[in-house]
Amino acid sequence: MRLRLQGGIKIYRKLRCRKGHGVHSPFVYSLITKVIEEKHPYYVFERIESLRKQLQHNGNGFGSMLKAGSQSKRYGELLFRLVLFFRCKQVLQVGASLGMTTCYLAAADSGCRCFVIAQDADSLQLTQQLTAQLNLENVRIVAGDYFSELDRLRGNAAAFDLIFVNVADPELCNTILELCSNSTMKDRVIVIDGINRTRPMRECWKQIKKDPKVKISIDLYWLGLVIFREKIEKQHYNVYFNNGEK
Repeated sequence: MRLRLQGGIKIYRKLRCRKGHGVHSPFVYSLITKVIEEKHPYYVFERIESLRKQLQHNGNGFGSMLKAGSQSKRYGELLFRLVLFFRCKQVLQVGASLGMTTCYLAAADSGCRCFVIAQDADSLQLTQQLTAQLNLENVRIVAGDYFSELDRLRGNAAAFDLIFVNVADPELCNTILELCSNSTMKDRVIVIDGINRTRPMRECWKQIKKDPKVKISIDLYWLGLVIFREKIEKQHYNVYFNNGEK
């Protein structure tokens, strides 16, 4: 019954929120049609996915970890396109996960510096391995506690054009939102993973949408986009995003 209900919700979202229908903001319309729904491949996508398959078939523990826990190809492609769309010069990823999303973020633009905070040793090692094999020299990985490392960045939060919160933790999300709200206002996007994963995350997402400095919030079911942008009315959208998972 629960699976049937979830399937019905996804079908409803797909029918209601596609191709930018009902969106009056030119900026958001462009974001939906040129980033969220765009499917044009870049050559680097094949390189990243080829490496994923290669590692998945290895007999070590990392291969089984990638099969079980890494985000999908479509998810990575979305992050790649967001970096290009917002012309990011500096990106922060909180939570390395299994390194695939870091590869997509860093591969979008070699001139964009990608900082990653990794809290566990396996994520750190795998991310280092993946980025090295793809010759992504614009990645800097910091090992440490999320909150401690974010506190160190408090004075430099304004430097990041995109922040990817790859940990479904309400307290962490609120800490990052506070950092951005208290820094100099500029066009910036925060990508939050797992906004519908748990009840606390759903409540956290509701509060984030209400923040007066958040001008645009977009619910993609699997993740949420929070956009800080001057001279635009506050808006919220529910948009269907096929992340490639069944």
